[in-house]
Amino acid sequence: MADLSQSHVLQSLGWATLNSFWQMALLWCLYLATTSVFKLTSDHKYRFSVAAVLIGFGWFLFSFIYYYTNDTTTSVAFIKNTITQSNNLLQVVLTSASVAYLALLLIPSYRLFRNWQFVKKIRKEGVQKASLNYRFFVQKVAAQIGIQKKVVLYFSDLVKSPVTVGYMKPVILLPIAILNNLSVA
Repeated sequence: MADLSQSHVLQSLGWATLNSFWQMALLWCLYLATTSVFKLTSDHKYRFSVAAVLIGFGWFLFSFIYYYTNDTTTSVAFIKNTITQSNNLLQVVLTSASVAYLALLLIPSYRLFRNWQFVKKIRKEGVQKASLNYRFFVQKVAAQIGIQKKVVLYFSDLVKSPVTVGYMKPVILLPIAILNNLSVA
């Protein structure tokens, strides 16, 4: 643990992570103050909140780069020593903050990757083209609601309920079990 707590990357990431708490809190207070003073529409609130999150992320990246590129920037006003000269508790806290940040970043990323793989799998495996009646029905409904692209309909062995997969080339997947309970009308 001593070698890990001496890592300059983890120390810089720890400082950036700890600083991001007050940075995001400041942005949150700014958001609350702005939305309470001005009567914003929901669209403007959404755009303002997305901008605040992006600014917070940029601020985090700037903090990380700042601490990483400067060897002496790891000193704090109330601690006059650098990280390498400070006590072990501070190093452990910074390393723990870095590891926690990386874990909170990697675990959802792994789950997102697994879900993406599953979506690719259900789109390609166990699918069969729907009969002509169902495809005509889907095209008719798509035209009624103003969808100009061709809507593709498949039956799938892998899905348990109807699902739409894809954004650029969406596909509607229906479970095969629904064939018994679905009439064309």
